[in-house]
Amino acid sequence: MLKNIPGKNRIYLDPSRTNVAVYDAINSNVKISQGINLTTYMKSIKTDKEIENIKKAYILDGVSLVKFFNWLEMLINAGSSSLLTILIIAAIESVRISGKRKTT
Repeated sequence: MLKNIPGKNRIYLDPSRTNVAVYDAINSNVKISQGINLTTYMKSIKTDKEIENIKKAYILDGVSLVKFFNWLEMLINAGSSSLLTILIIAAIESVRISGKRKTT
């Protein structure tokens, strides 16, 4: 498909986001303009509602981390020296899930 583009045309692409196979499939006669993907700029602009929701997510994550650190500190203070990674991950997920339930 890309090989069928006539050589007098121009293609605009973001080299940091373009697959090598796609890049190689472009007809060698086609001129390539390179730059940041145009949609990247549009995605970076947030509405007031999106900003509000991002702030809420940061707050919920902060509360979850405080609860987790409290739980971890209680285990350490109780003399529990062999904390399993799976147990820690389960505790983090449990706190996050409980935080999501309260906001919905």
